[in-house]
Amino acid sequence: MLSCFDRMLFRGYLPIMSGWQMAQFFNSSKIRFRELKGFLLQRAQRVKQHAIDVAKQEGRPFQYLQEKIRKEELAKEIAARDQIQDGLICVFSVLEPHALLLGNGPK
Repeated sequence: MLSCFDRMLFRGYLPIMSGWQMAQFFNSSKIRFRELKGFLLQRAQRVKQHAIDVAKQEGRPFQYLQEKIRKEELAKEIAARDQIQDGLICVFSVLEPHALLLGNGPK
């Protein structure tokens, strides 16, 4: 049986429940709106690079998934292929749009 986290968990707390709260966070962090894209891209790259480094350190694959795929099934296939019983199986990188960003979230 395969058990794993389906999302990455971050340490910390950002009480951002509205645009106003997000603006307050960026203001208190001295991040100007025109610097926001660079700030977010830099942080995203740091997280991705850390994931790549961990996969490399553990000798496990890092795989970017461009199409919709059942990640759990793919992880099971990799575990079976490589005879992984415990520990890190692989790291997947996926861009998944969030419903709130698409305007489909709770009102």
